[in-house]
Amino acid sequence: MGSDRLVDTRSSKAIGQQGTLIVLVPTRDGFVISSDSRAITLGVACDNSVKIQIPKRPALSVVAASGTATWITARVPLWPHDPCGDLDKNGVTIFDPKSEVVKYLEASGTQVRDADLQEIANLLTAKIIAVAEKEPAYVSAFAGKQMFNLILAGYEPSEQRTYVRSIELNLSPDGRALAANSNDFNLPPDGRPGYLNFGDIDNFRAVVFGEHKHYLPPSLEELLGKPSIRDVSNELAADVAVNLVEAAKSAKMYSIGGAVSAFRVTAGGVERLK
Repeated sequence: MGSDRLVDTRSSKAIGQQGTLIVLVPTRDGFVISSDSRAITLGVACDNSVKIQIPKRPALSVVAASGTATWITARVPLWPHDPCGDLDKNGVTIFDPKSEVVKYLEASGTQVRDADLQEIANLLTAKIIAVAEKEPAYVSAFAGKQMFNLILAGYEPSEQRTYVRSIELNLSPDGRALAANSNDFNLPPDGRPGYLNFGDIDNFRAVVFGEHKHYLPPSLEELLGKPSIRDVSNELAADVAVNLVEAAKSAKMYSIGGAVSAFRVTAGGVERLK
């Protein structure tokens, strides 16, 4: 008697998952960070991606990622009736830079403020080279483009200060060299209030702050009108962080969607809000 289980004869292919908006708002005693949950793979939008991770140590830190921040192999073509279910069942992660940074922080215990970004970049570069040896066509397709951006954020209660550090990895136009660009944001209590955003920023600003600015939350104007970060409450920050992502969703930005995830970081710990 023959088997009733079908054999999957589709070829396996390395592909990337893209699409993100991450918003961080510093407060009088910490910060709030939010993200959407959409990942676009082979043009298909699936709304179940985790973009913010909480390391076990150091305390009061988070790691997030934008760009092509998860590399997987999947069987193609995807199931036409359930492409997201196909990716969940058959997709295999071959590189997750966010998780690599979380493991680095947990192993070293280094505060975000003191983390060696060059060492982290070297670690990620080694992982990319390892993938390139097995999937050269996939990695070379990034030539002249951004691969991903890693965001590390930590709060220092003794200083009442938030540190945000980012590492962006790009492949040179000739596909022969990786370049790591970094940015540091030091957000003291007497600093100017506002927000940081990462991900599909150019489209976000053009769309949400352009023809769809009516979706912007009223709390944004309130936030920007505060004299300093020490005047920003956790509640106000959460409203801005969550509803800027919701505004992008309401404006029908294809790269941003799904449920909003949000965390509040204060001296008391990391609390999930959504």
